[in-house]
Amino acid sequence: MKVVVVGAGIVGLATAWRLAASGCEVTVVEQFGAGHARGSSHGSTRITRTTYNHPTWVQLATIAHAVDWPELEREAGRVLLHRGGDAVVWGPEDGRIVDYAAACVGSDVESLPVREARVRFPTMRFPDAERVLWDRTAAVVAAADTLDALRQVGARRGVISREHTRVTGYTATAAGVEVDLGGERLGADAVVLAQGPWAPAGWGLRGTPVRQDVGYWALPGAVAGAFPCWIHLGGDGVRRRSHYGLPGIGEAVMKAALHRTADEDRGDDPDVPRLEADSAALEATEAQLREWFHGLGPRLRGETCFYTNTPTEDFVLDVLPGPARVVVGGGLSGHGFKFGPLLGRILADLVVGGDCQVAPFAADRLRFRVPPGAPSPRPGARAG
Repeated sequence: MKVVVVGAGIVGLATAWRLAASGCEVTVVEQFGAGHARGSSHGSTRITRTTYNHPTWVQLATIAHAVDWPELEREAGRVLLHRGGDAVVWGPEDGRIVDYAAACVGSDVESLPVREARVRFPTMRFPDAERVLWDRTAAVVAAADTLDALRQVGARRGVISREHTRVTGYTATAAGVEVDLGGERLGADAVVLAQGPWAPAGWGLRGTPVRQDVGYWALPGAVAGAFPCWIHLGGDGVRRRSHYGLPGIGEAVMKAALHRTADEDRGDDPDVPRLEADSAALEATEAQLREWFHGLGPRLRGETCFYTNTPTEDFVLDVLPGPARVVVGGGLSGHGFKFGPLLGRILADLVVGGDCQVAPFAADRLRFRVPPGAPSPRPGARAG
């Protein structure tokens, strides 16, 4: 089976690896170079954890930790999840902390009184919390190493990479799908669309691209394995906004940002490059950090990336209707990286068999469907 994967971020590369492992002939098409900083997958680190506000996400993260990340680490021959520092999640009781606590019942997440949490995590103040969720499953993902590992294991399995090549459209044919590369046409039995903020909205990849401003601050002891990842869940109304942070790998530095989600009337154009973080946004984040942490040092640097969030922050993992096999993976930013190898397995299964039996995904299938009214790719009909 010949498959074209459009997009070389975490999900595109993980899907290509899984497809090649199943015997498919795979070509990955990427409009920029490997490891570029324009999209959603670059940077050195990410958080992975099982603390979520719905059991489906808790179960999927648990599977990814137990099965898919270890499989990638074994094949790549390198450590990608740096464990030992755990994670803490807190916020006022009028916010989403209640839903998170309920969804995590039965998992390896413990609710701590604030007094005990301050003793266990002495750098942190927890000023607006009545309880703290302690997630002992969490880890820091070596993000850049993960992308490099996926490129390597994919290449060893025969994945062809075409960089600096932009897809300009798709044509469904009676035999499959043709991918338009600006004059050249690449035929395939199936196509996987995993383009992040460049996804063609008309093919069911709902989502609003939102640029994120991320900063790095010096903080003694903030090293993966010894310092927790963290999420502050805002309260009700205007305080609903959330922040997150995580330690560095091999350096005492804390990465932190406001988690910006999509409003119906807001979005950012990914074709307008801005790699420098907005100083006002980072100053606002720093003001919050100084309320929450003891000993925070100066800001060292900043960067940007993109989220492509659906209104509910659920992923879109589905097969478009019609005779052509077009599989979509969208709305993944913000929390897609931690599921990367598992998402690759799910999307590869959808390509090869049209279905996936990963239990929590299958049980909650409607959560991941394309939105109602998405156009069907028909033979001879072009979408771009």
